[in-house]
Amino acid sequence: MKKVNKFQIGRYIIGFIAVILGIVAVFTVYGIGYNMLNDTEYANFFGYYAHELKENNMEPDYKVNDLIILKEDYSYNTDDVVLFKYKSIYRLGKIEDVAMDKYVIQDTKETIDEDYQISNEMIVGKVAFRFAGFANVFAILTSPITVVCIVIFILGYFFLTTGDRDKWQ
Repeated sequence: MKKVNKFQIGRYIIGFIAVILGIVAVFTVYGIGYNMLNDTEYANFFGYYAHELKENNMEPDYKVNDLIILKEDYSYNTDDVVLFKYKSIYRLGKIEDVAMDKYVIQDTKETIDEDYQISNEMIVGKVAFRFAGFANVFAILTSPITVVCIVIFILGYFFLTTGDRDKWQ
């Protein structure tokens, strides 16, 4: 059996980090490209969207800086928590009633106008997952500057380790 030294363990850890960062970079580039090509605010990845909450209108369950993953659906039911376009912004709310393809949506602060007509086309999706307080980390990880740093890190890793591969075997 071959003995593994500390340098090889460090190399495996850095390689694992490079793979994780590479996956993050691929998703980020995909999201940027999707948004640019489709002129949308949210990148659709197999029917799922990511959204960073910027308001507390659904406290205590959903707070500022929470990251929510939304699932796109063709219709929504009572008690679904959905992200929808409200006037010129996106809001999170709970469906209270569905009547003739129109949704009555409420939030915990009662800031949504009851007469505002919300149709299926205005809804981005319903909440599938919530990551409390993760929005800032997500924003940093998916920024274009971070992607450039990730690519430089991965290229540097492979460039610096190519000459030493024969020595480790």
